[in-house]
Amino acid sequence: LKEQVQEVVLKYLHEGTIDIEMVSQQFHISRWTLNRKLSSEGTSFQEILAVVRKNLAIDYLNHSGFSIQQIAQLLGFTNHSCFPKAFKRWYGMTPLEYRKIHQFSKNGLL
Repeated sequence: LKEQVQEVVLKYLHEGTIDIEMVSQQFHISRWTLNRKLSSEGTSFQEILAVVRKNLAIDYLNHSGFSIQQIAQLLGFTNHSCFPKAFKRWYGMTPLEYRKIHQFSKNGLL
């Protein structure tokens, strides 16, 4: 189920806000049933959403020319200032700092 939820999150994340209600409807079960089943797999909807966002954030920063605001939107952050805060919590630096470091190392400048 975890992988199936990840697929649904990936499919709909760029459309804006995604929540457990939306995902549970895709499986024709209640949000509580989805939570219970994910819990039995040792995860939660919020953990899956965070992992998908973390992985996509790195991919977008490394392989796209999207602005930080565009990436925030693609990751489903409704408030653009929340993305840099989340990214810093995940990786210990802002998306801009990460992009600068990655660009330097990619160009052989580090």
